Amino acid sequence: MTESRLTGRLLYLAAILAVLTLCLGCAGEPTPVPPRNPTIYEAQQFIPFPIRVPTHFPEGYVMDEAVDFLDGPDFGHETKGVGLALRKYAPDGYENIYIRQFLAEGMFAPTRLYLEGIVSWEVVDIGNHVVVVKEAELGGGSRVIVEWETEHEGKRVFWSVDSAVTKEETFLIIGSFRSVFIRLL
Repeated sequence: MTESRLTGRLLYLAAILAVLTLCLGCAGEPTPVPPRNPTIYEAQQFIPFPIRVPTHFPEGYVMDEAVDFLDGPDFGHETKGVGLALRKYAPDGYENIYIRQFLAEGMFAPTRLYLEGIVSWEVVDIGNHVVVVKEAELGGGSRVIVEWETEHEGKRVFWSVDSAVTKEETFLIIGSFRSVFIRLL
């Protein structure tokens, strides 16, 4: 066997070993890979706090069946939470309400995209939460962004609702959040 063929085969074996090493957890079992476009129930297996969804939807809105994992560069490339969307069909496309919930570790800029468009902000006690309310004027119209933190098993969980509905309607959505999954001991 020639030296170049032997080198090629060794590189191939090294690549296989590297892939196997990445796929195996500490216990020698495969590391679970989050599915693409998971349902809320599928996503819950990868999120370390109970995912909550609203039970109140503004008129004409429906919730997407699939959720997005929040796991990009802003989250250290680790699955830290989920993003949900309520959608309403409009003649010029969809009107969306975005709901994000994730572990709040260290410093982060949850609304960095809106800093230039913020018109006003205030701190409001809505009964079950003290929240920060930001109102913004963006190219597509007015937005209400409501943010707050909770705690789960000693960890901070950050929440945000970004909507095109009124502030009062957004508060109704927030007040209706319920857990969809209960962890068994």
